[in-house]
Amino acid sequence: METKADDTHGSLILLKQGAEARVFDSTFLGRRSIVKERFSKKYRHPSLDSKLTLKRLNAEARCMTKARRLGVYTPILYAVDPVLHTLTFEYVEGSSVKDIFLEFGLHGVLEERLDDIAMQIGDAVGKLHDGGLIHGDLTTSNMLIRDGTNQLVLIDFGLSFTSTLPEDKAVDLYVLERALLSMHSSCGNVMDRILAAYRKSSKQWSSTLNKLAQEDDYGCGGLAKTFIQCMIQFKTFSPKTCLPLSDQTLHSTTLEEACIGPFMDLQLYNTHVKLLAFDLLSLTQNPSASNSSSDPISFSRNGTLLSRLETVGIVTSRELKPNKFLKFIVDDGTGCISCVLWLNHYNSPYFSRRNPSDVRLIASAADRFASEVKLGLVARVRGRITSYRGALQITVSDVVVERDPNAEILHWLDCLRLARQCYNVVPPRNK
Repeated sequence: METKADDTHGSLILLKQGAEARVFDSTFLGRRSIVKERFSKKYRHPSLDSKLTLKRLNAEARCMTKARRLGVYTPILYAVDPVLHTLTFEYVEGSSVKDIFLEFGLHGVLEERLDDIAMQIGDAVGKLHDGGLIHGDLTTSNMLIRDGTNQLVLIDFGLSFTSTLPEDKAVDLYVLERALLSMHSSCGNVMDRILAAYRKSSKQWSSTLNKLAQEDDYGCGGLAKTFIQCMIQFKTFSPKTCLPLSDQTLHSTTLEEACIGPFMDLQLYNTHVKLLAFDLLSLTQNPSASNSSSDPISFSRNGTLLSRLETVGIVTSRELKPNKFLKFIVDDGTGCISCVLWLNHYNSPYFSRRNPSDVRLIASAADRFASEVKLGLVARVRGRITSYRGALQITVSDVVVERDPNAEILHWLDCLRLARQCYNVVPPRNK
């Protein structure tokens, strides 16, 4: 999108860019405004890409307008351009709820203000849900507090849709809960205050909060298989269960059976856990759980040590150093994860101790992975969680390019269900 001025818009100054859109600071008929451009995806057929982009653009505009009709403060929509695929709306002067919550207890952010914001969040979400509107990305980054009036303003309806199902409303609240636990644990029980306001605002709160609280029975498929493999690895099954399992056996074993056993701090240490990006970036760094020099650091979540990760997202950046490494970034919709795939197996001191035939196989696989990672593709990445210059990243062990258009959604569901049923369970202390 060009950044030249015209009769309607002033100059465009890029503020942010995500996997789906760019956000510009501009002016509209003399007023300061925000221009959101949904850019095309080169990996899609042009005619299909144009239809999908326009459909999502119109859906976002409709959802933002509907939210205002429901009594929720949103930026005023000025214009929709179906040719340039842009939305132009009001510039809201104020701070994000994320910044306010991060400053809680540090720069004069008082408990009373925290309570007021929590009440406004619960009230706004309750109005949305009673009107059959799901925000889809309820994080504190998408909430602003307008200067002067202290009104809560919801932004970014790019993932919004209409639904009256309690399950969809519960997922909306759960995304918010995860964002608060990941980024704002110092704010205490702010989610409880939000839910209290939600109950007052929503007439249909009972079914939604029941869905939010209930344990989801998800006893078959990939999720149960992940649990079972984890339990086998740490021998929390009986010897009979630890025998090689067929797909039929895995399919018939329930999640409750898989979760039986003493959950210790190392329960998931050698398992590729499924986490969203904002959960990964909130992990706590710890000393190594092993004595190996090749395993200098580890990370924890709620007292459970983690070392490996699986993520699914769109490849948004790619940097190749031949015979050295491939560095790429995966965006899963909640944040960006840096991934490093090493390509120096033949001259690495670590691999010099390995069997040459094994090294050739590993190097060949790495080269194949590197050739398949392309910009715009959806990739499933697994590897070790590492830290480089203070930033978390994945040292890649394998990559699969996903052809299923539902892969990202299914990964999100897996992450949410695993978090509720396993990752968020605090392991008991050894007495």
